[in-house]
Amino acid sequence: MVLYLRTVFIFFRAFLIQKKAKLLDEFSSTFRVQINDTDIPTFDGMSNGRYFNLMDLARIEHVIRIGLLKKMRQNHWFILVGWQSIRYAKTLRTFQKFTIRSRILCWDEKWFYVQQEFESGGEVYAIGMVRALFRRESGNIPPSEVVAAIGYSSPSPAMPASICNWMRMEEQLLSPK
Repeated sequence: MVLYLRTVFIFFRAFLIQKKAKLLDEFSSTFRVQINDTDIPTFDGMSNGRYFNLMDLARIEHVIRIGLLKKMRQNHWFILVGWQSIRYAKTLRTFQKFTIRSRILCWDEKWFYVQQEFESGGEVYAIGMVRALFRRESGNIPPSEVVAAIGYSSPSPAMPASICNWMRMEEQLLSPK
C-alpha cells in the first residue's frame, strides 16, 4: 500500500512541485525508510528488494520531469527493464532519510543505461545500474526515437567503461558453458 502512496506522491511532486529537467540532468528523489521497507523480523534496515522498487519510482519521476510521460501515453509506449544490479555499501536504517540520485549515462541502438545512487548525509549507501528499453505493441523503440520525441537531437554520450564491463559480464553469464 505504501508504494502506491509513494507513487501518488511522486506524480504530485514531479508535476506540481519540481521544475522540469533535461534528458541528461542528474535528478534527485528523496525518500525515508518506512517500517514496511525493512526486513522482518528485525525492522532495522531496508530490505534489499525495496531498493529496486524505489529505483523504479525515481525513474518514473525522471520520465515525468523530462516530459516523456505524455509522449508515452500518446504513443502507448512502456518501459521494460532488461537488467539491473545493485552494489550495497551500507545499510539504510529505519526512518533514515535518503536521496536517490539518478542519471542516464548513455544509450545504444536498443537500451538506455541508468545509474542510481542511494545517498544519505553525503555518503553513498548503494549504487544501482539499470538497462531499460522502451517498447510499443509492435516492438522495441530505438532510443534515438525516444529522445527525439522530447526534442533531444544530440547523440548519446560515450559509453563509460563501467557499462562496457557490465555488458561483458552479462555476456559471460549468458554464454553457453
